Amino acid sequence: MSKQVKIDRVLDLTSPMVRQQMGISLDSIAGNDYTLTHNIGGWARQNGYQGILAPSARRRAGSNLIVFEDLK
Repeated sequence: MSKQVKIDRVLDLTSPMVRQQMGISLDSIAGNDYTLTHNIGGWARQNGYQGILAPSARRRAGSNLIVFEDLK
């Protein structure tokens, strides 16, 4: 099954420049401790982002798109 979605405001954590501006490293968001990533998700929602594009922790070349559930 697939869905079409349109989101305009995505926090792009695949960008080294964005991570640098936020003061976070790739290793800090790709580990097994989800405290930081949950905090980033909460911050992103509070600041009007509709989702996050994040590097995959399991596949170096991959990425994940997280779309916030309350997107209308």
